[in-house]
Amino acid sequence: MTWTTLTLQVTTPLFNGGADPDDSYGFRPGGEAGLRVASIRGAMRFWFRALAGTVAGPDLRLLADLERHVFGDAGNPSPVQLRIPAQPRAERTQAPGFLNGGERGKWLAYLLGQGLTTWNRDTRRFQLSRPGFVDAGQSFELKLRFAAEEAGALALGALRLCCLYGGFGARTRRGFGGVQITGVSGPLPGPWTGDSLRTGGLRDYAGVRTLWPSGNLAVCRDILAGLREKLRPSAGPVFDDEWAEPPPYPVLSRSRTVVGVSGGEAFGDWRDVLWHAGEQLRHFRADRENTSPCASYRPKIETREWKEVVHGPSDRFGLGALGLPVVYKDDYVVNVDRGAGEKLRRASPLWLRAVGSDGNWRLLSFAFLGRFLPGPNAPGVHLWQDNRQRKALDVTDADMRSLADQWIRALRADQSFTDTAHRT
Repeated sequence: MTWTTLTLQVTTPLFNGGADPDDSYGFRPGGEAGLRVASIRGAMRFWFRALAGTVAGPDLRLLADLERHVFGDAGNPSPVQLRIPAQPRAERTQAPGFLNGGERGKWLAYLLGQGLTTWNRDTRRFQLSRPGFVDAGQSFELKLRFAAEEAGALALGALRLCCLYGGFGARTRRGFGGVQITGVSGPLPGPWTGDSLRTGGLRDYAGVRTLWPSGNLAVCRDILAGLREKLRPSAGPVFDDEWAEPPPYPVLSRSRTVVGVSGGEAFGDWRDVLWHAGEQLRHFRADRENTSPCASYRPKIETREWKEVVHGPSDRFGLGALGLPVVYKDDYVVNVDRGAGEKLRRASPLWLRAVGSDGNWRLLSFAFLGRFLPGPNAPGVHLWQDNRQRKALDVTDADMRSLADQWIRALRADQSFTDTAHRT
């Protein structure tokens, strides 16, 4: 079997833990992996499920069988092999230039989150909590080898979706880890060609309103439909996006996804895009003025839930639809949990991505409008303080739809959240 080589270029800083993220094992910094094959494969599996769900629907066993056909399992190796022959250069600084942008650097730190950034009181600026990331502009080769044509076509479809809408490593939902396919060398399984596989620029996002397979991704869906017939010959007609209820997992859908690209003037580069996205998202989440004289941070805004839920009688926590946990001061936390047991996470359904090239960049944002807490024995949402459960809170699927629609509509129309209370 011949190896196929793809050239991938990092478009926004990529944070991948590697084998020794904090140097505690004494690995040489120059030899530390900036990106692991397992990370790429994991991202591909996520987007494969999103594509395969268009024919599997709510049948999770069928979804798992389709995924196993391409990516294998413990007893069956995958017919698709991946290899990174040479790592891209990993930056080892905790003070990258993109965080040294004053007010703008703050918004990038906001998107990176508390897990990746910290405030340095001595330098009066944000810095990374650990060194090690692949900076934007770096390129690397990804080699693939296909033992089965069908599986190879589906794997490349998943990889292209990952490069169009997702990314690799940490904080991909907030715009980091973006990658585009810039070069193709070697044989490709049909229907793919070098031109149809490459990504980059804005051509793939023109007029997009929902996430649904088109072009060669629609061909991949046909392949999945045929595979479904082999695996479930008596399953009946192929599922066709007829969700009676919100999907229990992220899936491409005409009715259960929403997508928008920023209107107005284009941005100069990825930093401009994510600076803007961070500021807008903060004001979208916290749309009330903080009138406390003790507030030392800027801007002086807070979430409505701080007074109405945390310090009020309400149990409606619509903000939770944008992801949990939500951490407040004074050790208040809103979390998904199973009673007094394990604390869980609910990843945000809202994705942000900087897309474009050559001084012509836009903010792409989309949401998977699935079940907020799927499953017959779904956990609950509670307010906690000092590790003690305070009260049960209510977050609904309708909250997810409402907030996503408000965000996407404003994005398309180039409206700002910085000067008005808006969440309804």
